[in-house]
Amino acid sequence: MISNISPLALIFISLTILIVSADQLVSQADALAQKFNFSQVLIGLTVVAFGTSAPELIVSISAATLEVPASNAIIGNVIGSNIANSLLVLGMAGLLYKVDFNNIDLITNFYLFIVTACVILILSTSSNISYLHSIIFLIILIFLII
Repeated sequence: MISNISPLALIFISLTILIVSADQLVSQADALAQKFNFSQVLIGLTVVAFGTSAPELIVSISAATLEVPASNAIIGNVIGSNIANSLLVLGMAGLLYKVDFNNIDLITNFYLFIVTACVILILSTSSNISYLHSIIFLIILIFLII
């Protein structure tokens, strides 16, 4: 049945579903923040961030289930997605608000950069992501959220 639908119609349907889903994600995240008296920044950094990373997760899981190993594609997808999301958010914030660079803690950002670079180096030297890697990443994620 799907093969009978034109590609342009599929793109239109997909974009419509994406827009409606994104709108619902933001409004439900806002309702969640109000219900539990959380900061909207906290909700934005967790719920909305996970929601925007969900497409990359699906692509990565699909690539991992193929018979041909696609670990480089998975790692590139994760790193590229995070870089794109970060730069898009920072770019929009810079366009909409005046950014005061005097309050940025350079030492903390330098340490975060070093840790990120080390993680990327470790991932790029390993051809497989094992359960140990996954557990370490889960612990890092929980630590960052807390």
